[in-house]
Formats: sequence, C-alpha cells, structure tokens
Amino acid sequence: MEYKKFKELLNKGECKNIDYKIQCNAFMRGKDEAKVELVKDIIAFSNNGNTASYLIIGVADSRNGFKSVENDRLTDDNIQNLCKDYIFPIPKVKLINCCWNKVTDERHKDKKFIIIQVGPQARQCFRFNRDCIEYEKKYCFKKNEVWIRREATSDLALPEEIKRLVEGKEPIAEIDVENNIKYDRLSRYEIINVIRQDLLDFVGNINGVLRNKAIPIFKYPEEEGNLLSLNINGMNLKIIVIIKEKFNEQGIISKVCRLKLPFHHGLLLISIGNITNSALGGCPIKIKENWGIFAIKNATAVKDRIRDLPTTDKKLNWNLLEPFCLSLDKVNSTQILQNKLQGMVNTIIEKEDIGNYIKNIYQRINVCLIKWRENECVVATDKVFYDETDKTNYYNKEVVRNLAEGEFIDKERFGNIVMTKELKMCKVVDEFIEKNDLTNMPINENCP
Repeated sequence: MEYKKFKELLNKGECKNIDYKIQCNAFMRGKDEAKVELVKDIIAFSNNGNTASYLIIGVADSRNGFKSVENDRLTDDNIQNLCKDYIFPIPKVKLINCCWNKVTDERHKDKKFIIIQVGPQARQCFRFNRDCIEYEKKYCFKKNEVWIRREATSDLALPEEIKRLVEGKEPIAEIDVENNIKYDRLSRYEIINVIRQDLLDFVGNINGVLRNKAIPIFKYPEEEGNLLSLNINGMNLKIIVIIKEKFNEQGIISKVCRLKLPFHHGLLLISIGNITNSALGGCPIKIKENWGIFAIKNATAVKDRIRDLPTTDKKLNWNLLEPFCLSLDKVNSTQILQNKLQGMVNTIIEKEDIGNYIKNIYQRINVCLIKWRENECVVATDKVFYDETDKTNYYNKEVVRNLAEGEFIDKERFGNIVMTKELKMCKVVDEFIEKNDLTNMPINENCP
C-alpha cells in the first residue's frame, strides 16, 4: 500500500469500514481472546458487502499514537487459516505489511503497520461457524452469531438485520422519517428554505436551537446568518450555518472560513453535492469522517477580532484561536441530513482529536470575551489625547485636548488613545457566552 493511501485512511477516522488498533496479539500463546476478537471484527467488516474495509494495526483510536507491530505471528497465512476455521462463508481477506522511510509525518517513519483488508465481496450473511466460549477469559461468541458495523463499532446483528443480510441487502435499513424530502428533486430556490426547515425541526434531538439571526457581537454592517446553538459536553457552541447546493470551487471552504461572518465558535456547511478535494485546498487541517469533513483554516476574521480586543492577552497562541468548520456533504434528503447531524455530534463527543480542538477554541474565545466583559467592553476610539511628551505615532487618529462624556484614557494600558465603554455590548457578550465562567477551565493543548 502506498503511503498516500495510508494517510487517507487515517484522515477518514474510524467509521463503518475503518477501525484502528494500537496492537493485536492474535496467534500469540495464551492470547485466544485477541484471536476471537479479531474474528469478530473480520465478520463485521465482511458484512459490509461490496465495500473494502480496513483494520489498521499500529494506530491508536485517537490517531495520535503510533506503534510498530511486533507480533510476528500476524501473517497472511495465519489470517487465511483463521477465516477458514472460524467464519462461514469464508470471506475475502488479505494482510498488507507497510513500512515507509519517506513520510510527511515523522511519527510514521520506519514503523511497521499491518493493514487487514476485508472485501469487497458479494453481500452474504457472514457468521461464526463454531462456538468460541471461555468464561474465565471473559469472551463468549456462539456458533452462527452475526456481527455488523454500526458507524465506528462492531455490534451483534438483530434478527431483522440478519434477515436483510440473508436477502442480500444492507443490514441496517434506513430509518423511516416522516415527510422524508429528496432535496435534489427541488428547485434551487426551494432547497435552502426546505433544508433550513428540516434543520429547525430536528436540532432539538441533538440538544440544539436554531435561530434566524446571529448574536451581533463585533458585528459587521453586512452580516446576517442562521445561528445554531449546540449543547455538547458542557459547551454551548455558537455555530453559523451556511447551506448551498454545492461547495466544489477551488479553495471554497477556505474562502468561506475567511469571510466576515457573524461571530462564532465554528461553521456548519451543508452541501447537497459532493465536497471535492480541491474545495478543501488551503485548509491545513482536514479530517474526513463518515458524516463529512472537519477542517481548520488560518487567518479567519474571528481570530482577528479577538486579537484586536484591548484586554486580550497578547501572549496567546493565535494559531489555536481559529474557529472550526464542519462540512456535511451529499445531503440530498431529510433522512441523510438527520443521520449526518447525529454522526457529527457523536464524533465531537467520542473522537479525542476533534473534540479537543473544539473544546479548546470554545474555551479560548469565551475566556477572551469574559475578560473583555469584566472591563465593561472597553474599545478604542479614533482619537488620541494631546500629550507633548508622547512621541508615539498614532497614525490617522484625531488629536483632542478634551474628553467627551464616557471617554477616558489609561496611559499604563493604552497610552494616550481615547477609550470608551460599550456598555450595551456587555449584554450581547452575556448572551453569547451565556454567563458561563470559563476563566478557570484548563485548556488542553493536545489538539489536531
């Protein structure tokens, strides 16, 4: 396997057809549990049908840990014999040994990874062909047990799912959604309004609230947009929602992230069509998930506005003050929209790398706003107070000798720049952060 393909499998994250294990002790003496666990995973992947699935050994679930595989009994011959002895019908499986010395990530260099590829193959009902029970070692898999993949986990199939496999169908049927609308059958004038209404109807199921207008903090005159308030892991994320037919223009995701949008922690882009690789050009971080793409773009307007606050700590690592972007692609029905939104929320909760970044940006932005709020939202005017001893070049500011009502100077902090307090903005900040005091919350540097 080429290194590029390996990186693609890492970027996608654990999903229906990809799983990571930091190590696998199958075939080693006294490690029968590891062997039958491997059988279970191969059965689950086999039931994906006409899709290639990959078990990648040497990679931690978080995708932040990498370890050379030292189990010399983990060979293709042993895997083939394992499938013949434990699985019926016998699936198509191959073991791939990988090691690269020319890499783009030094953590991968000269490490031995093993990739077990399962399928693609005709849809059948793959299952255990013998009992594998050892209560003292805490495993119990019975003959004819059927395992399938549910998102990023292997799970025991339900009777109706087994029936679908026997019939040659996808084991997990689409959940019926009342008034399931096919978006690609709508006119371009209807699509956005229909998706917005479906979003409004569903977000309560994921602890969200959708409003028509954004909270006007640091508002630009031309700003507008839907705001999704999403409660996840104790955070109240403020996310701007943008809906389009497609995002396939070169570097379009990067351009959207740099727009002067309403203030936010992150963006949610919903696309009817595919989001192409070229559309992601310019985003230094992009992680593919089964629901869509998590991306980061540098030099956003949000970072610039936070950085310009008079009370902001100038020692902050500005590269870690960039809002996140969640992109849902191929959203062509109400059902798919709901599935992808639920998958997106599950990823934020369960995936350490993505969850950490979102938590960090949430904390950093809110801490800066809280400090600004504690200073009564002080802002600089376009004036500077006359002081013949001050040789500072204040550029295009007007020199004044008198202060208007509400204006003040604080030489120690702001020099002779005339300052004022945006007291009305204090209420807006309170609404944005919902008065959650985050100043004492630790910020985790372990993010993508």
